Amino acid sequence: MKKKLLLLFMLAFIGLSLGSCFNSKANTSTTRSFKDLLGRTVEIEDTPKRVCCIGSGALRLYSYIGDISLVCGAEDIERREGPGNPIRAYKMVYNDYLGKLPSCGNGGSNAVPDPEKLIECNPDIVISKILDVKLMNQLEQQINKPVVCISYGQNEAIDEDIIKSLELIGEIFHKEDRARELTSYIRGMIGELNTLTSDIPDSEKKSFYIGCYTKKGSQGFLSTNANYAMFDMANIKNVLAGSGLVGYQMLDEEFVFGSLNPDKIVIDGGGINNLRLEYKKNPKNFMALDAFKNGEVYLELPHNGYFTNLELAYANAYYCASIAYPNLAYFKEFNIEDKTREIIRMFLGKDIYDDIVKALGFTYSKINISSL
Repeated sequence: MKKKLLLLFMLAFIGLSLGSCFNSKANTSTTRSFKDLLGRTVEIEDTPKRVCCIGSGALRLYSYIGDISLVCGAEDIERREGPGNPIRAYKMVYNDYLGKLPSCGNGGSNAVPDPEKLIECNPDIVISKILDVKLMNQLEQQINKPVVCISYGQNEAIDEDIIKSLELIGEIFHKEDRARELTSYIRGMIGELNTLTSDIPDSEKKSFYIGCYTKKGSQGFLSTNANYAMFDMANIKNVLAGSGLVGYQMLDEEFVFGSLNPDKIVIDGGGINNLRLEYKKNPKNFMALDAFKNGEVYLELPHNGYFTNLELAYANAYYCASIAYPNLAYFKEFNIEDKTREIIRMFLGKDIYDDIVKALGFTYSKINISSL
């Protein structure tokens, strides 16, 4: 009798243990809740193994943090041959991989989701930079997969939404350490430039103008930004400050050449060919500006291409600061090429500065307008 009771006890114990084991396995497929940059609460499986990124700049932000091998479909604009024009540094790194992926939509500046192609790609999650609550809720219902929205915000490289988006990607894909590393580095750069320049009186500052500012494609000299973030990072005096103008502007020719006379001019490299044609057409306009007459015109790398190349934007901020404050001790030994290489490595894991320069045909430099 005792043996029978012992046997029954052992069988019951084994049954409980097996049940516990099965329950443990069943619970491994858990869900987690996240609030995205549209304020939507999204439930996702732990952990996504397949991802698609849609909307301008979504894949870029993911590539800074996530594992590119999890990307199971790419927009047509990301799959095309070549490194991309204008420059997209992340695409130069991952071009071969992206080109072999199936399409998850057309992409482009006015991208709309393509539910059928997303279903074919079968992602576990979609990372979207299409900021439309109604459209994203509809997309979730159509594909029956979670859609998480990220954002660059409204202020280029210094918007807090960038930090929030990178942190969110880190949490979703269990890359919290990488997200902390990169966001700390970003905050460090912004803080460093502000600390270096915040105490310089306005009376000692030269006025700056950003020309050929890229906005939905390359633009000419009259395209500018009254709140250019790369100037703001280093407390550089924008010549449009106090004009009542805000943000992106396509200025009137008479206003620029007749009223504005900045001490120094920075040209967005994305529009260098436009500047060349404009100067050839009417050199007198340009030579009426002191900056052109005095050789105070500088060329920076283009950082806008399917939204903001953050690594190049921050490098541009340092370059502008070095032009604005050449007598600061920090900039007396400063080398923009070395700094750009460092920033690119931090964002993309490898130094592709030489590839970028080769693709562009130029790098940071003073512009001799007459030789354009």
